[in-house]
Amino acid sequence: MRLPSRPILQTGDPIPIQNIDDCKIVYSLGYTSLHIINGNGENQHSLTDEPGGYPVWSPDGRYIAFVSPRESHSLYVIESDGTNLRRLAENLFPYETPAWSPNGTQIAFISDTKADPLRQTRLYVVDVDGGEPRRLGDINGYYGYPSWSPDGTQIAFDVTNPRNAQQAKLLVGSSNLAQSEVQSNIYLITPDGGTLWTLVQDGFYPRWSPDGEHIAFVSRRNTQADIFLVDVSSENEHNLTESAGNDYRPRWSPDGEHIAFVSDRDENKEIYIVDSSGSNQRNLTNREAEDDWPNWSPDGKYLVFTSDSTNPIFDDLWVLDLDNAYLYPITHETNHEHPMWSPVCSNTNDDFDKSSN
Repeated sequence: MRLPSRPILQTGDPIPIQNIDDCKIVYSLGYTSLHIINGNGENQHSLTDEPGGYPVWSPDGRYIAFVSPRESHSLYVIESDGTNLRRLAENLFPYETPAWSPNGTQIAFISDTKADPLRQTRLYVVDVDGGEPRRLGDINGYYGYPSWSPDGTQIAFDVTNPRNAQQAKLLVGSSNLAQSEVQSNIYLITPDGGTLWTLVQDGFYPRWSPDGEHIAFVSRRNTQADIFLVDVSSENEHNLTESAGNDYRPRWSPDGEHIAFVSDRDENKEIYIVDSSGSNQRNLTNREAEDDWPNWSPDGKYLVFTSDSTNPIFDDLWVLDLDNAYLYPITHETNHEHPMWSPVCSNTNDDFDKSSN
């Protein structure tokens, strides 16, 4: 992948790009429904007509898991063609983005039980084929952001102390990060719940590297939020971004060489990228807009993200073509959230890498 050495300034309408014509993106329309669109902006259609959010593709691209307030709020799975909707968790209240196991047989998610007056959350794992969700971990607090190791043997997640739960919610997707004072820890646990240990003190939003050797995470230990990297074996950590602003939402490129993230160091949210070594940070969007929620295409050549650049009231979906330093919208004047590229495309180009993001 040839990354631009300068900020991306070219913008315009979608251009013909063979590699992403048949690469689908799922997203939520506010929290009212789920939709799918091709990476070139074509074939936009509804996946569900009822409320839903935080959609996530299965590793084989056949299913989509999501959270919905229907039936007292629960976790659902639906086939990518909109058929075979199934409810996986009852009597729970799932939050945020669920996480598929690498083999596609289990889903990890965060939920409370509605019975706890403090509404503390826990980590659960449920089999996609059915059965009761299993609770993992016995630490009191507010759990967040599960992430499976590539070999499926461990799940990383964070836990925030109850007294800081409200501040913790400011740490992702907020312009008020500097006013937050929290400490979250990152833990690893086996999917059967048998082994749990602390990996990082004062960190949250863990994301495994594709090779399983490192975890990217966010920490405010230096006042501002920075992206850090921890070696899972040695537990050595280093700060990748160390900026004057707040950096968050790290997303690994499929080849593990780069991390895309959101930063407000320029007084508005921009999409940045940094090498996994910590070098070569650059602003990819570089404009007066609120850009957020980056997600890689399976070949690592494109990023989809949300932006209010065309209308400050709505967030549209935009795509970055990294090879050609080109930026274009694929939706217009609707409130789109949580875009995610399918890990598998129907494109048959032999040069197209179909690895999971």
